[in-house]
Amino acid sequence: MSPEPSYYEQRLRGLADELHRLLGYAQDTWRQYLRLCERTGMRTNPLVVPAAQRRLAALVEEVDAFRRTAHESTDWSAYLDRCEVFRVLVRDLANLATLHDWQSPAYESSNRPHLFHVDDHGYRGLLGYRRVHHPILTRLEQQYRCELGYGQLGPACFLTSSGMGAFTAVENWLVRDRLRAGDRIGYMARTYFESRDQLSKLKGVTVQGVEVERAADVVEYVRSARPAAFFVEPINNEDETTLIDVVEMLRSLGRLPLEQDLFVVLDTSMSAGGEGALFAIPELRDNPRLHLVQIESLLKYRQHGLDRINGGAILVDSQFAREVFVQRERCGAFLPDLQSFEMLGYTAHAHDERMLRIKQNSETFCRELLAAMSEPLRKLIVLGTPIATTHADHTVYRHAYRYLGGVVPLAFTRELGLDVLQEVISTTVTDCRRSGVTLHHSTSFGFTSTHIGIAATGGARLTRPFLRVSVGEDPVACIEHIAGALAAALAEHLLTPTYAGASGQATVPATS
Repeated sequence: MSPEPSYYEQRLRGLADELHRLLGYAQDTWRQYLRLCERTGMRTNPLVVPAAQRRLAALVEEVDAFRRTAHESTDWSAYLDRCEVFRVLVRDLANLATLHDWQSPAYESSNRPHLFHVDDHGYRGLLGYRRVHHPILTRLEQQYRCELGYGQLGPACFLTSSGMGAFTAVENWLVRDRLRAGDRIGYMARTYFESRDQLSKLKGVTVQGVEVERAADVVEYVRSARPAAFFVEPINNEDETTLIDVVEMLRSLGRLPLEQDLFVVLDTSMSAGGEGALFAIPELRDNPRLHLVQIESLLKYRQHGLDRINGGAILVDSQFAREVFVQRERCGAFLPDLQSFEMLGYTAHAHDERMLRIKQNSETFCRELLAAMSEPLRKLIVLGTPIATTHADHTVYRHAYRYLGGVVPLAFTRELGLDVLQEVISTTVTDCRRSGVTLHHSTSFGFTSTHIGIAATGGARLTRPFLRVSVGEDPVACIEHIAGALAAALAEHLLTPTYAGASGQATVPATS
């Protein structure tokens, strides 16, 4: 496939700059550790110190070599290889930067002082473990707030070990600190299945799933049912994507004369910050009873290569910062320093650049897939994403979201066996392999390169399965080839009299 050097060379130069910055951070951390030992008389390990110094010197050479070669012409395959090298170097730098101080045992010791400290992290008077307050985590939380457009007076930000870690910490906080017995909690009926499962099992409160197709549905439910909390997933992760205009929703909710506090928990994992600075909406700020809580799974888009770093974020009004912090710590959901160091290498500019690339590629994929499908095939497939210009929510997508995550679900109008979907994937991957095109078989999304897998509306129960293509940063020619290969595989396995349950395996109801 023809390379696109301008984009990939620019990305590699950005990675090289980030490596150089992180190297400087690791060197500063190492010098601070040695000065701490000298100042306090803390014993240094006579075996570890020389080994760490040798590794740091070697990393200086390796990072310099990466920077020198970042300007060379790079095709797609070489770019993927270099991203892997970037990840290896960042992990080594993270190990050195966090080994001696930030990951020290969390107890007072005559040999290891300064492990406890008192500081102001948006609230006062709280004694914190160094592992929870380590400077790398605090720095990353501040960086993430700035990326979303907030200044010093914006919401508090807490990073967590995963997206579900963020959800669980918020759920714990609401149940233990804010809700009363008998309160009503509403959630979108098509919420992510793990979140839905946790909410449906809460005791002592009334929990209700609500069918939501637009912002007005949320507003009407709040007006009539008067819930204490409502969980919104504006871009659902299922067979048909329904977009909720969250700005319109929050403005409309802000205009309501609420009789009690309402906590709106907004999961923006699928849009990766594409809605902008939601806490700055005037109607939200002016309604003292309306409180926004934003959670996000950072692992999907804020890493290079494959899905190997978990991370989540909680944004909440500063008046609730201490309560949320305590709940995050109690369930052990804070982001470990090793992982947060890796995420330091991903800046706002790089994030926007990457997400816009994925947006363009996903639009190309939908266009090429539709063009490659015959009329009989189109009648069998529902391309349920606003990325496709034929989708009803395309207008909302255009004016309310800077980008989506490149996730393209393909549902079916008839029953299909799981074996048939597996055959479609296998045929598509084989075609791409023979043509030298990168395509991975995986169910998750948000990667550098494109993935295809089977997902299901019923989550882990695999009810109503569908295909999901997670478009990456691939060259346009690769995206076009993948779309054509998938269309050919769908025609081969679906346009036959025995395509449903062909191997005799049980079929499952399909969505329409």
